Amino acid sequence: DTFLADPTHFGALRRAADNGVVFEQTAEMVEYSGRGAIVTKLPIVGGTAERAQRAFTTGGNVARVLWWEALEDTAMRQGGKGLNELADFVNKATGVMSTRNLGISELQRVREAAALFAPRYTRAAIGLMTDTLRGGLKGQLAREALVKMATVGSIAYIGMANVMGQKPYLDPRPASLGGDGGKFFTLQIGDARVGIGGSILSISRLLAHSYAAAVDDPKQFISISSEDQPFLRFFRGKLSPAASMSWDTISGRNFLGEPIEPFANFPDFDNMKKFAEEEGLKRMTPFWMESVVGDNPRAGGAGLVGEFFGMRSFPVSLWERRNDMRTEYTEQYLAAHPSLREMGFESWDDLPRTEQIRIEREHPDLEDATDLAQSQSLDRSDALQKSMTAHRDEYATARNDFI
Repeated sequence: DTFLADPTHFGALRRAADNGVVFEQTAEMVEYSGRGAIVTKLPIVGGTAERAQRAFTTGGNVARVLWWEALEDTAMRQGGKGLNELADFVNKATGVMSTRNLGISELQRVREAAALFAPRYTRAAIGLMTDTLRGGLKGQLAREALVKMATVGSIAYIGMANVMGQKPYLDPRPASLGGDGGKFFTLQIGDARVGIGGSILSISRLLAHSYAAAVDDPKQFISISSEDQPFLRFFRGKLSPAASMSWDTISGRNFLGEPIEPFANFPDFDNMKKFAEEEGLKRMTPFWMESVVGDNPRAGGAGLVGEFFGMRSFPVSLWERRNDMRTEYTEQYLAAHPSLREMGFESWDDLPRTEQIRIEREHPDLEDATDLAQSQSLDRSDALQKSMTAHRDEYATARNDFI
């Protein structure tokens, strides 16, 4: 607020606003904690939420003023059109857009707000990426911004990954098509994976998913499953809490593929009441608290802090945790049996099954971790996958008994 009150910056703010730059009283992403909102009246967290909202909103407004100041002279060389294009670019690059100025009716804005999460932010991101295909100052600024964002972001991410001794994940394609999936641009911090979020990233992943599907599996485009169809998956990830809950209820599965059965034992309403309470709590929780309330397993403190500061986070999967345990116990086993390393065995996958079974028997928690991960995967699978899993379990049991 002090920055914006400075005469120099306030003058830039007035000129930017006169040319169409949007300055928000409450940022769309944190409207839940704006002045007068229910969450601000809660004890302890209310004051913190309101202060966080003001900081988030002010940060966006300051960024717009600074961007305007940096490029105003360049835009003025092209006259009024240049200033209008600069204003449009600044809005889109900082995730704001006046749908009223676009001529969108009040009824349409209400519908979008009910169906989508942060519709103006999403529209702005799509508009910025679309502008890269255009000419003029608008296209030039959009291309330069995205190139710089991608270059600086990639260098910073790879550097942090190297410092932390982790593998950088740079392939935005889904894991099912050979990419890094949700791990794209994330780092493991404790029991959570934390990385850059936002619509620019999700749109990049949509484009990568679409390209990979077109090359490797075109049938995904006619699938009615949001787990496979690129545009359905993108759209489902942008739904508002109410619309998302409705989709989950109708499809019988949530975004991760876990089964949801609100109408089980109908007309017994106890299950429906439990579903409404649990799922409603998840949907109405602020996004930075979701990893604590809704994730299974929990993402921990790292996920909470990352989400609070605008990052995306999700818990390290049960399979990843199991694999980390395998790596740790295999290193201990090879250290205790140096002859195996002399024979060329360096990892769990290298070891014969007989040695793997010995490690599992020495560490019952490893077998428990595998059972827990398999149980979660089974919950998320369809009938055919469950049948195949049961068959594999029978075969594995017989093989282990024989060994």
